[in-house]
Amino acid sequence: MVHQVSSDGGKTWGAVVDDVTYPVYTARPGMPIVRKIGNGQYMLTYEYGGGPGFSSYQFPIYYKISSNPLAFGSVTGVPLKTASGYQPTSAPTHIWTPVGGVNGTIVATAGSNTDLYINRANGQGPWSVLKTSAPAAYTRYLDVGLNPKDIAIIAGGALGQGATNKVTFTATE
Repeated sequence: MVHQVSSDGGKTWGAVVDDVTYPVYTARPGMPIVRKIGNGQYMLTYEYGGGPGFSSYQFPIYYKISSNPLAFGSVTGVPLKTASGYQPTSAPTHIWTPVGGVNGTIVATAGSNTDLYINRANGQGPWSVLKTSAPAAYTRYLDVGLNPKDIAIIAGGALGQGATNKVTFTATE
């Protein structure tokens, strides 16, 4: 996974810079999301094709945290894992909200289930699970709630429903 920078509105581009690399093509890191978190650093979430710890080919969610959003290549990816060792897979996205304590809260989601993953330590240590009533969806949309007690707004549409595809919207405290 790479990035390029343009300083003239996209007319010319700088060098290709590696952000996430693995030695085999099938790792195909993808679906990157970069957001600033509460301590002023930047967090990149992505999926790692065939990442370790699974008996079959899966896309576990990994993340990197850097003070420079253009320098993720020098940071080692960390698997997003809960205290029980569970690792969500596929279609990651995340947000940061000031709700939840001195560090605020990083809220992540995955395509593998309906849960949210919560970290109140700037991405350090294990993540906790927040059960939601929002259905699973491919690349759910997350946003900070308008109500100060809401930590996330979740929206998404499930795959494979054809003309009857439903988009849902849920606020979670």
